[in-house]
Amino acid sequence: MGEAPLDIGRWFNTAEIGFSYHKGIRDSRGFLADIEFIDVNPFFERLLGADRNRIIGCRAGTILPPRFRATPDWVALFVNEEPGRSYHQCWLKFPDTDSSFMSLSFKSVQGQPDLFFTFLFKTDGTGGPPPELEKREERWRYALEGGGVGVWDINGETGEVYYSPIWKKMLGYEDYEIGSTNDEWESRIHPEDRETIFVAIRLEQLRKAPISRHEHRLRCKDGSYKWILSLGKTIKSSPEGQCLRAVGIHIDIGERKQIEESLKQREQELRVILETTKDGFCSTDKSGKFLSANEAFLHMIGYSLEELLTLRFADLSVFQTEEELDARNHRIETNGFEVFETRWRLKNGKTAFFEISASLLDTHPRKIVYFCRDTTERKNMEDQLLLAKKQAEAANQAKTRFLSTISHELRNPLNSILGFTQLLFDSSLTPEQQEHTRYIASSSRLLLNIIGEVLDLSKIEAGKMALAVFPSDLRKVCAEVVQLHLLQAKEKSIDLRWNFDELIPESLLFDPFRLQQVLMNLIGNAVKFTSAGNVSLRVSRRDPQRYDGKEFIRFEIEDSGIGMSEEACNRVFSEYEQADPMISQRYGGTGLGLAISKKILDLMGSSLRVKSALGVGSVFSFDLPLVMPKKHHRNETLAVPAEEPKFGIGLKRRVHVLLVEDEPVNLLLSKKLLSQISPELTFNQATNGEEALEIFLKSPPDIIFMDIHMPVMDGYQTTVKIRLFEKQFGSHVPIIGVTAVVGKKHLEDCLSSGMDDVLLKPLSTAAFEKMLRKWLLS
Repeated sequence: MGEAPLDIGRWFNTAEIGFSYHKGIRDSRGFLADIEFIDVNPFFERLLGADRNRIIGCRAGTILPPRFRATPDWVALFVNEEPGRSYHQCWLKFPDTDSSFMSLSFKSVQGQPDLFFTFLFKTDGTGGPPPELEKREERWRYALEGGGVGVWDINGETGEVYYSPIWKKMLGYEDYEIGSTNDEWESRIHPEDRETIFVAIRLEQLRKAPISRHEHRLRCKDGSYKWILSLGKTIKSSPEGQCLRAVGIHIDIGERKQIEESLKQREQELRVILETTKDGFCSTDKSGKFLSANEAFLHMIGYSLEELLTLRFADLSVFQTEEELDARNHRIETNGFEVFETRWRLKNGKTAFFEISASLLDTHPRKIVYFCRDTTERKNMEDQLLLAKKQAEAANQAKTRFLSTISHELRNPLNSILGFTQLLFDSSLTPEQQEHTRYIASSSRLLLNIIGEVLDLSKIEAGKMALAVFPSDLRKVCAEVVQLHLLQAKEKSIDLRWNFDELIPESLLFDPFRLQQVLMNLIGNAVKFTSAGNVSLRVSRRDPQRYDGKEFIRFEIEDSGIGMSEEACNRVFSEYEQADPMISQRYGGTGLGLAISKKILDLMGSSLRVKSALGVGSVFSFDLPLVMPKKHHRNETLAVPAEEPKFGIGLKRRVHVLLVEDEPVNLLLSKKLLSQISPELTFNQATNGEEALEIFLKSPPDIIFMDIHMPVMDGYQTTVKIRLFEKQFGSHVPIIGVTAVVGKKHLEDCLSSGMDDVLLKPLSTAAFEKMLRKWLLS
């Protein structure tokens, strides 16, 4: 709508047909008495041969032939008041000009009965206007009528003003409600616009502007204000420059103003956001030259706006080539956006990291806008966290190595103590000496358990404890645990009993060592905290049906001991916690056993529960999902040091044993324990891997018991070299790794180096006998 008047004005001044603009003059009866020229275009002047200043203000009757004025209603007949067109051909003559034969086409504007247009062109008298003229007329008529344009015409000499019906309707008035004075317009101007518009009109008159253009608000009938675009033209002036006649149009631009106001408000909001946000904002042209920036961005980089506008994006970039920057800009132009991190050099010479979101603005010319966030502090924190993580990992590794070393260093002398205690117990001792020997063995095993608990907790905390799962006999594992506690229960006059469900399969897949560790702890605690009564182990199938090949086995360990309160039950699985501080003083223990047992069961997919009442007893239980083996698995189980009845090995020849051990006491113990098994065993010994390799090449043994941790060359390296020599000779000697370190990875390392089996310290005659039977007689 706002562009229509500009098109009309352009067409009015350049059209190749004559065009005139008229106002109807009515008599006292309300009938049209004549039509007055308001304006004409340049082509109309040329056709009539008269200057527009002479034509404007004249009435049509002065140039029309007398025959048109012969009747009183000649004007009505001439202009045809009904909306539409009326064609006439006649001779026209303006005073002091030559006559010309013309064709005239009159039009009245729909809804504005006192407004008329005339199209004038020369004709040869053969007919009406050409088709091209009709098309032009139609376009002109639709432009005015369809555009809702209001017309005004002011006579500066008489003070009379003509307002078209559309002009009045635009403000909500009927035609009869507004008079014909200039005050009708002036009184309706918004108070805030009055001074501005009057000053602008006066300046235009002084400059003799061809077209006056103003935007202002006019009061409507309902009291509201409407934005109006007023376009006017002075068509007659006094010698002093005073306007004597002016015509123009009014256009409703309220909708456009609302859009402009909305855009202005959004622009203001965006400006406030950009100026108050902590994020930096800047824009560049296609070449990377900075165009704008907010205060936050300037603060980030340290430059003033004037300094920044002399720089390009590449001037700030560090460690990036022009080719890399061009490639990024190409991606932004292709995809419309990109998020990236970069490093910029600041004005003070320091560098900082920034996270940037770039977007392409489809303007002309195109721009790229960037929202920037300084991530230097975050980067530094990330680097510090990474360093702290590496330090923590290094500390954990150092801790693990320390505990592993301490465990090894403690287990070795304990192994000797337990081994020689066994030798003493098997010798001729008095009852008192046997009792003292039993105390030595009991205390050594207690110390060994404490060492194992601390090491296990360290592995669990480091996430390095893994399960060694293979086909095992669950009944046998449970029987061994009960057997190991029978003597202690008997000494306290406690009835230790167990019940095993016959529906449980003989062979299941699980980690026998870790399950045995859990049961040892739970049954050991039950016996320790029970003074009288009984302790029982119940193992049963939870449900007779199978789910995905799994067997769900319930384990229940019940005692009639001291029991616990509800509050104690809530913290009994915490590390270094016991039900009562006095318990540690009375019964001993580290408070780690239950915490470790619970974590082991978590690894197995189970959960340890407790029900207890103070002075009544406790029930610890868990449901373990066990899987039946689908095929034969190689049994990589350790020789668990259990006290089994000894029986001689029927060797038909001498067996040469190579003992590789760096600790003299452990070496002596191994020889003595093996000597008890059979007199057919002979020994060679080495204190490191190099000595062992030399003996192996000079006098190949029948079996090797290889310590793992040794100076010069450890057990792994020695085993690898022995296997390389064997490949040349086509032989194979069983190598049994001897270690105090427990763990799946350690066992895997032993087997992968070429060892055939692993023997855990503390050593015993039964453990050695098992290995000899397995690798020499089977």
